Amino acid sequence: MLRSLSIAAGVLLTLPMLLLADAKPTITKLTFAPAKVSCIGADDAPQLLLTGDRANGRALDVTADATYTVAVPLTVSGMETAQPLHFENQIEPILTKLSCNSGGCHGKIAGQNGFRLSLLGYDPELDYTTLVKESRGRRIFPSDPDQSLLLLKGAGVVAHGGGKKMEVGSEEYKVLRRWVASGTPYGSNTEPKLSKVTVYPESRVLDRQSRQQLAVYAHYADGRVEDVTRRTQFESNETEVAAVDETGLVRSLSSTGQAAIMARFNGQVTTFRAVLPRPGDLVSFQFPEVNFIDKHTSAKWRELNITPSELCSDEQFIRRANLDITGSLPSVESVKKFLDDKSPNKRDKLVDALLETPEYAYYFANKWADVLRVKRRGQPERAQGTFAFHSWIRDAVANDKPYDEFVREIVTAIGDEVKSPATVWYKEITTPEQFVDDVSQVFLGQRLACAQCHHHPYEKWSQDD
Repeated sequence: MLRSLSIAAGVLLTLPMLLLADAKPTITKLTFAPAKVSCIGADDAPQLLLTGDRANGRALDVTADATYTVAVPLTVSGMETAQPLHFENQIEPILTKLSCNSGGCHGKIAGQNGFRLSLLGYDPELDYTTLVKESRGRRIFPSDPDQSLLLLKGAGVVAHGGGKKMEVGSEEYKVLRRWVASGTPYGSNTEPKLSKVTVYPESRVLDRQSRQQLAVYAHYADGRVEDVTRRTQFESNETEVAAVDETGLVRSLSSTGQAAIMARFNGQVTTFRAVLPRPGDLVSFQFPEVNFIDKHTSAKWRELNITPSELCSDEQFIRRANLDITGSLPSVESVKKFLDDKSPNKRDKLVDALLETPEYAYYFANKWADVLRVKRRGQPERAQGTFAFHSWIRDAVANDKPYDEFVREIVTAIGDEVKSPATVWYKEITTPEQFVDDVSQVFLGQRLACAQCHHHPYEKWSQDD
């Protein structure tokens, strides 16, 4: 991080070229990001990243291992006066990063110890009112900022049930203190809205026990891009594969696999994907790619440096294919016939044949019936419509009805349940909230349930969505 600068605008900041003590791995090229550094005001501290390309084609983060001697353009501005603070864009993200508004702290529905914040800062105006005006404003003391409960408890100077969240004099502390000393402004109503956040890099193949620094950028509606790495909250979904600290430094561990590192800033979420391949020489295998799924599967195996399992026997294949496609075991006769068949494409033919069986349609109709809540709930009067809807689904599967038509006929169903069985779906989906939840999750594969009450904690969806 750039912590402090006393340099005139437009000069060059001297920064490093890599000198490796170890000859391995061999670095063939160095890439610096960002290519140009811009600092606006004394609080600005953009994250610098130096990446080395290796002979094996994989990139290596050498930000912390380099000796810097190259010149990078630096522009410094706005140092004469303190930059105005905006509660939503600069204060709220700090509260989120410090977990003050998490579900386990003050972000829960009833708050904590008489103090409540919106979960993950989804309602900045409410949080501003709570901090500044609630309890006669005793949480904020502009005439003596260091005596504000917000700072005293957050820094652990006085007892705090949530423990110490920051150090006195830390970047978070200094911004919060300046906000309090400035009279706790909310900020201009004309401040551009946040459009999205991005992370650099978006993904990377990592060695075991290695590091990767991340940089997070906020993109605003007026086109401005700001480095917000210091104010971003990071979280790993697979801590056994890769962990991340509060600065955005990812540390890979010793397990082969993938981890998604979530970066959350001001209600927006983006992810960095870390891939840890199996150590050793790169695998070499032959795998027939007959469709687009095979292409992606084969590429992922190579990325993880793992070899696919050996081809199963014919006996295993016919049993697995029958169970997966029809939910039943093959007959003795069909097994013998399949084993005696010497044609090279007999497995493809078996799959095609199973997809034409009534067992396939019935089996997958049952799966869809569970998803679409086709149930009687012990009410005899609902039996006719329930069975009619199940039969409608079964016929749709058997006749290869295109997915878009299948969904459209359910969502837009009207009329009598005997003539239009898909209307039975609306016996279970009775409120707008249920409709949004089911349509998004069942048909689009997106969960929006959390956004009923607040911005989704792990997705990009907001209450407006």
